Amino acid sequence: MQAIGFYEFGGPDVLRVINIPEEHAGLGQVRIRNYAATVNPTDLLARNGSRSEQMSLDPPPYVPGMEVSGIVDEVGQGVGTGIKVGDSVLGIVVTRGSHGGYREQLVLDAR
Repeated sequence: MQAIGFYEFGGPDVLRVINIPEEHAGLGQVRIRNYAATVNPTDLLARNGSRSEQMSLDPPPYVPGMEVSGIVDEVGQGVGTGIKVGDSVLGIVVTRGSHGGYREQLVLDAR
C-alpha cells in the first residue's frame, strides 16, 4: 500500500511516496479506503521535527495525517455500531506518533 511519509525531519521536500504494509480490520475496527486527508498544523509539527521526542517511540517512516475521509471497505468482528462496507465515513487518527492518515487505506477503532 502506498502512503506519503518521511524518514527524516525537515521541510516539505522530505515527503515521499513510500510503500507500507497493508492492514486489515481487527476486533472492533473498520478499514477505510481513504479518499481525503487534511493538512493539520500537527502534521507540520511532526514533519519539521517539533514532535520528534514523542515520535521517537516508533521507528520511521513517519506518515502524517490526522483527519481522514473515505469509504468503509472492511469491518472487523465486534463492530456493533451499524457501520457496514460501503458507508462513507469521517475519522480522526489518534496515535502517539505521526498519526498516519496520508495513506490509501487505514484501520480505525470503531468502538
